[in-house]
Amino acid sequence: MKYVKLFEDFVKRYGEKISQSEFKKLTKLKKKQRVLYYGQEHEVLDSDGYVARLRNMDSGEVTTVNLSMFNAKGAITENEEPVEEGINDPGILKAFFMAGGPGSGKSFVANELFGFPKGATSSVSYATGLKLVNNDNAFEAGLKKAGLDVGKLADYKKDPDLWQKAMDIRTSAKSLTRRMQNNYISGRLGQVIDGTGKDYNKIKGHRQLYYDLGYDTYMVFVNTSLEVAMERNQARDRKVPDDLVMTMWSNVQDNLGKFQKLFGSDKMIIVDNSSYDNEDLLDQIEKEVRKRLNKPVQNPNGKKWMQEMSQPYAKSKNRPA
Repeated sequence: MKYVKLFEDFVKRYGEKISQSEFKKLTKLKKKQRVLYYGQEHEVLDSDGYVARLRNMDSGEVTTVNLSMFNAKGAITENEEPVEEGINDPGILKAFFMAGGPGSGKSFVANELFGFPKGATSSVSYATGLKLVNNDNAFEAGLKKAGLDVGKLADYKKDPDLWQKAMDIRTSAKSLTRRMQNNYISGRLGQVIDGTGKDYNKIKGHRQLYYDLGYDTYMVFVNTSLEVAMERNQARDRKVPDDLVMTMWSNVQDNLGKFQKLFGSDKMIIVDNSSYDNEDLLDQIEKEVRKRLNKPVQNPNGKKWMQEMSQPYAKSKNRPA
């Protein structure tokens, strides 16, 4: 049987060209058609071209997929309460990518610049309207719930059972974060995507996805000297081996020029976080972030989406309740 693959492989391979016929399959589903959704077999219960209800062939769970989002390059919603925000809400269609190696103080800088509460699994900045996308917060919360200590991951690695338990929690954390991210994307909500920046191609693909969805994309690159990165790493609960810190620091540094070219000099903010007393610097950079947040959306796709969303949806009466 020939299957239609939804979302997972489409986004995973994003940036590669797909045929027009394959793209059309994403929005033209028929009743009882079989599809692969997140790698699992589903049957289409019904579809009107805007949304489709899919039934998991193993568990029987029914998932609602917003197919119209695929027309904007792959965003979906799942069985979650939709995030309701208006097109004029703060942070709409703004995506800030964080980059910086272990010990750079990247999470601290993100909290200071955007006003996120520390350690929350799903963080929302009420000052900026931005949502934080970060696997680590969900992972650490999951470890704590399971009675495991994030500072003892190196010890758990010596015990196959404990290590497997920790890795299962990591997998669940990534899945949870991905679902929240999908939900944010479906409403074009503003986001801060936290990552190390060591994998340039990964950031490039994600940035392209957000751009094609209409987002204005920015990067906040948190920079430190290697010595400071090593020192701060030793003070963290989740310590990384010194040789790995050095490798990751070098990889991130090597990508700095590439990121500047990818995002553009006006959308790249570099934070020198080597000092332990940089409150004035962060205040200055926060003002730069606010300028970009308050600037009207520049992306042509984003402008078009906002225009469409500000008008009555002509076919809304035909959509399922």
